[in-house]
Amino acid sequence: VHISEARVSAALGKLAFMEVL
Repeated sequence: VHISEARVSAALGKLAFMEVL
C-alpha cells in the first residue's frame, strides 16, 4: 500500500466521520 493511498483513505474517513456528526 502506497503512503499516498493511506493518506487518501484517512482523509476520506475523516470527511465521512465529520459528515456523520
